[in-house]
Amino acid sequence: SGLSRSDLISPEAIVGILEAMRKSPNFQVFYESLPIAGVDGTIRTRMRGTPIVPFGKPEGLSDDMVFPVYQAANGDVWIGTGSEGVNVVRDGRVIARHSVKNGMLPNDAVTAFAEEPGGAMWVGTSNGMSRIDRGKAEIVTAKNGLLSGLIRSIVIDSRGVMWVGSHGGLQRFRPGAPETFTTSEGLADNFVVSITEARDG
Repeated sequence: SGLSRSDLISPEAIVGILEAMRKSPNFQVFYESLPIAGVDGTIRTRMRGTPIVPFGKPEGLSDDMVFPVYQAANGDVWIGTGSEGVNVVRDGRVIARHSVKNGMLPNDAVTAFAEEPGGAMWVGTSNGMSRIDRGKAEIVTAKNGLLSGLIRSIVIDSRGVMWVGSHGGLQRFRPGAPETFTTSEGLADNFVVSITEARDG
């Protein structure tokens, strides 16, 4: 139901469990055992009275395993899946799909989203990331600039600078060559799961 400082399992371990179970032959049993907010389990007392509307394959999603979800400035909802790329939803209907098959993504396991002020969307995956703008994609991988293809977090800060956390460390993208921060520059670990901007920037 959430993470706290007293948890004995790390966010990285939780992600590992979820990724392993998604590929397990016992996935359906595991999936059906998960609690539903306001109904059962440890979150049965939360979100009571909140209508739950299912939105999965029957409603048009390419995959029922959903990871990051991001609402863009124009109101569209970008839904990243575990193995079938991105679905863009508007007014409860899938209006676009982005995947390896249509040349929009480097990998179909989606891990992160970040939106530029002008509306272009960065999509992180398990093997690089894409900048999607007006139906066109620019793909970046470990072969042309990233420390690691396995992206965990993307943040565009208040100055418009993009920060990317991956299994290889942290990168800051500004005009010119990207700046790299790893254990050599003082990071505690090169596995960067989450990034957030301080109040003072």
